[in-house]
Amino acid sequence: MKESIISTVAEDHQLVSGVFERNEQLEGTLTKLILTDSTGNHKNNRNSARLAGAQKLIAKQVRQAEREEVKSWKQEQESYLDSKVDVQKYI
Repeated sequence: MKESIISTVAEDHQLVSGVFERNEQLEGTLTKLILTDSTGNHKNNRNSARLAGAQKLIAKQVRQAEREEVKSWKQEQESYLDSKVDVQKYI
């Protein structure tokens, strides 16, 4: 089965290579959309730098949301304690 798959992929590669060699207008964008990288994904490597910035922004937003949640919890606890104990009675 493995040999069959390998031979099929090799034949397909030869066919596609021939098409690209005979048709110069296919160079460029169309090539990028059809060909894949070594992991089988479309060539998204050029987008990795752009995505790194977005991932940093998402991480920052998550940290900020966590801080706000902790802050909210502390405020809830303080308001609860303030409602239970009147400090002015003891002063």
